[in-house]
Amino acid sequence: MSIEKILTKTVQAIEANNVSVASCEISKALKIAPKNFSVVYFAGIISVMSKDYKQAISYFKKAIKINPQIPEVYFNIAKAYTDLNMDGDAILYHKKFLQKNPENINGLINYGLSLIKLNQVTEAKQCYLKVIGIDEKNTLALLNLGALYFQEKKYSIAIITFEKIISYDESLIDAWIGLGRAYAGVYDYEKAENAFKKAVIINPYNELALEYFGIFLVAIKKYDEALNFIGDAINKNPSSKLYELIGDIYSDLSNLDFAINYFLKAIELDNNNIQSINKLALRLIDRNDLKTAKKLLSELLDRFPSDFETLNNYSIVLLNLKDYDDALLYVKKAIKIQPSYHTFNNLGTIEKKLFRYEESISSFLKTITINPNYIDGYVNLAILYNEIGNLEKSNKYFEVATTLDCQNSNLKINKSIIKLQHKKFQEGWSEYEARWDVPPYKYSKLANLRQDMPLQKNNKQIIFLQEQGVGDLILYSSIIKELEDLPKYSLAIDSRLHSVYSRSFPNVSLMDISLLVESNLNPNFIYVPIGNLGAPHRPNEESFDLAVFPYLIPDFKTVNSFKNKINVAGKRICGVSWRSYNEVYGDKKSLNLNSLINLLEGFQQIKFLNLQYGVLDTEADYIKQHVYDFEDFSFVDKKNDFESIFAMVEICDFIITTSSTVAHIAGSLGKDTYLLLPKGDGQLWYWHTRDNSNVSLWYPSIKVFKQNRFGDWEDPIRSVRSIIENL
Repeated sequence: MSIEKILTKTVQAIEANNVSVASCEISKALKIAPKNFSVVYFAGIISVMSKDYKQAISYFKKAIKINPQIPEVYFNIAKAYTDLNMDGDAILYHKKFLQKNPENINGLINYGLSLIKLNQVTEAKQCYLKVIGIDEKNTLALLNLGALYFQEKKYSIAIITFEKIISYDESLIDAWIGLGRAYAGVYDYEKAENAFKKAVIINPYNELALEYFGIFLVAIKKYDEALNFIGDAINKNPSSKLYELIGDIYSDLSNLDFAINYFLKAIELDNNNIQSINKLALRLIDRNDLKTAKKLLSELLDRFPSDFETLNNYSIVLLNLKDYDDALLYVKKAIKIQPSYHTFNNLGTIEKKLFRYEESISSFLKTITINPNYIDGYVNLAILYNEIGNLEKSNKYFEVATTLDCQNSNLKINKSIIKLQHKKFQEGWSEYEARWDVPPYKYSKLANLRQDMPLQKNNKQIIFLQEQGVGDLILYSSIIKELEDLPKYSLAIDSRLHSVYSRSFPNVSLMDISLLVESNLNPNFIYVPIGNLGAPHRPNEESFDLAVFPYLIPDFKTVNSFKNKINVAGKRICGVSWRSYNEVYGDKKSLNLNSLINLLEGFQQIKFLNLQYGVLDTEADYIKQHVYDFEDFSFVDKKNDFESIFAMVEICDFIITTSSTVAHIAGSLGKDTYLLLPKGDGQLWYWHTRDNSNVSLWYPSIKVFKQNRFGDWEDPIRSVRSIIENL
């Protein structure tokens, strides 16, 4: 059979989209005439039909060598490169095709698409404007042009463009979707909703129309309507994106379990849904399931090693795991692929953890350069400048963030904390309620249980709820004895503290905080977070003088038992605690073993009593090798047995501790305490001191010694050692 007849059969099979016949025929042709232009060119076309783009490119390049004058080869090789997401290579062939056919509409449109993917927006717009100059009603060019105007936040021009398309063809769903998004951009939600509804009416089963209308309803926080609409949409045309949207809704509603469940459903429908996998990982991070999140993202990177969002989120997991060096490595990979304000924000956070403050400031500045409306960028700069002592710049960035969105929860809580830190109590407490809208508070069950403190007396009983850890509870408990004007109130707290609190506050009934659930709340009770006591009872520095110490009472039977167990031999007893397991700041608040040894070694007339939980036997042995007299009391469960911990603190003459629960216990007992604090990260707001002294405002028996340099314990260790030497 002649090559002409084989090519005729090949073309017929291509036109009939019969890939198997076309492949069979072209194989015959390649054996007969491997250097024939048409044979090689059609071999490339068939490879494209088979989605073997690399093979297609190879054939097209051979065809160009045989005859470089045929424009269609350049058109198709450019398209094959685009299909491989190799738009940098595609650009070269787009240009060569357009040199030969400068007004070819399809060539211009494809060239524009590659330019968009390479973020060359200006050049892409020029392509589409040229198409419209040739054919003013070319809806594909107009759609792409409208999308570019939307991307540039030129919403008014985008609206005009999409309305022009609709005037040419009212049935174009993409135009209605684009119009809806553009109206949402100028906050005309009524017109936006009408546009999205029109898209759904045109085709109630169109996946994009359903998804974007759902996205819109979620964005304007019409959650009930969104859930109903997306539920109906799933019944019509279930898609991974729709399940992802429900996951977004429950994420916004702080329902981690539901959010995770729907992201899993989205992934089940499409395991290449990178966004859903990333969102699932972020919710797992919120739930502190870091191991699962790391595994999930690591597997995703195996499949998509260049996805910048996954690289960035993987660095967030590593940041939470305190693997700062690797976190830095991965976020820099993400930035190299796509420098966004999110990636620079993550970079700045990691650099801050590594005490690279100048670099951190530079990274946060880049976030607001890329996106001047990015509130978290301004907030992070304000926090960082506060930590390094530049209050003028800190206030400046808070002011800018406030002008952008004064109701932003992250802004409000951070302003609140810094005001409290600087003892501007009335201003600080006024926005402290915003803590419930940010992690970790927003994901705690108390976020749904809590109610406001009643402004007037009523007959309902108030239940004060423990908010976070034991330390915070003990801190606010210094106010309890000032609540005598309340007719009825109870405390819902950690059951491990019930015996201590029932002894210390015999007239206050106690509840187990772990047993409270939203479904069985008593309507006759008002459930108030204990942190809400701060505003009415600690409005200024003088109000702290109302606290009476000690306000928590140990079990003196246990105290006496421990006194009999410990062999003092004329020595003073010093309780020591040096480590925090706080998930965010623990490493910054903790002393390593070598710093601890530097603090304790050489004191022969002091018996050091270990108050630290989680100490390994090998660590205890190492300490005993360097400290003259170190008593462990290993028979005590120092994590859960609070009766014993209180008794251990009570038998001590003084305490040396870092910021931990032990510090709060010692302060509540009125025990002389020397507290070592970090500079910057980990220096919690409530460890402020009375003016011109290092005496804690909340606990007068505690003296505070702060780092002068980030991460350097040398100065506070030297100060505390000097005091001990002169006791």
